[in-house]
Amino acid sequence: MTDLSSDTRRRILDATVRVIDTSGEAAVRLTQVARSASVTPSVISYHFGNREQLVAEAQAERYVADSLADADRLAHAVSISSSPGEFRAAFADMVHDLVSTQRAASRFKRASALGAGIERPELRGLLGHQQRTITDRMANSVSVAQRRGLVRPDLDATGIAVH
Repeated sequence: MTDLSSDTRRRILDATVRVIDTSGEAAVRLTQVARSASVTPSVISYHFGNREQLVAEAQAERYVADSLADADRLAHAVSISSSPGEFRAAFADMVHDLVSTQRAASRFKRASALGAGIERPELRGLLGHQQRTITDRMANSVSVAQRRGLVRPDLDATGIAVH
């Protein structure tokens, strides 16, 4: 996919996520999304096939967005920590932020995306793929932390990433 095509796809997804976040999935109209993304409805069809696929990918995007930022934050904490204690403090700060009231909207987005997938196997598959991506990135960071002596090497990196 060219950069221009990728940029167009991103604008369409972002516009769709905004509609879902503000008005719910039922409010997604291709003409409205097209106008917001500065494309035609046929461009949306080209990139996503149909409204259902567009909504599914937007829900998957809603599910993963903050979690990928969290995975990046974990990787950064590993890269800048020089001792297990320093890493533990950074990790504790991260966990504290995850459960804070400021993250309630993010938790709601993830839960509503999961709920949207209950009767939609294709969306469930997308969400499962997104979750595996997040888990793999976090497990990789934990493995790096183990190699650097920041985390005990006998612990299961994937188990830590999942919890």
